[in-house]
Amino acid sequence: MAHGVSVYGADSCQETSRTREHLQDIGVRHRYINVDEDTLGDLRVRGWNEGRRRTPTVVVRGEAGTELLSVPTDNELDQALSRQGFVEDEE
Repeated sequence: MAHGVSVYGADSCQETSRTREHLQDIGVRHRYINVDEDTLGDLRVRGWNEGRRRTPTVVVRGEAGTELLSVPTDNELDQALSRQGFVEDEE
């Protein structure tokens, strides 16, 4: 599967907006899947979250594999992006 970042969310979700804005602010391109309009996207989110619709659910596919994050904080997302080679660690 190709490397990349996918955000599964809803336009009405504040956490989805926050996550997408954070990715834009740090310059990480991502694919957005609106689960209100994409039935397969909604099913995927529910499958990954024990039947619950948790938005955003972020999939990070990178150098070290794939990470799945449900409603991540900016820090949690940054750590996953760093581990997967999308951003450099700021230590």
